[in-house]
Formats: sequence, C-alpha cells, structure tokens
Amino acid sequence: MIVFILGGRLEDTARQAVSATGSDPFFLFSSPVALGFMVLAVVVVGFNLRSGKAE
Repeated sequence: MIVFILGGRLEDTARQAVSATGSDPFFLFSSPVALGFMVLAVVVVGFNLRSGKAE
C-alpha cells in the first residue's frame, strides 16, 4: 500500500537527481557512505534470499 503513496514521488526525485548529475547514474557510487549503503543493501538481500531457500 505504501508503494502507491511513495512510488510517484520517489520516481520524480530519482529522475531529478539523475538529471542534475548530467544523466550519470554512477553518481550513487561517488560517496563512500553511499557505496557502503549499497553494499549493505546487497548483503541484506543476498542473506534473505539464501535463508529463504534453506527453509
């Protein structure tokens, strides 16, 4: 349900951010903090997928 509320706004904000950086999607990896959050997100998703198959 929350996706319907936040989805449009999130898409607009992402489009503005990519537009402001000259259409460079790799600006997300320019900061060490942002890179750390990306790695953490991948680890969490991978852990959840792996633990889901064990059950």
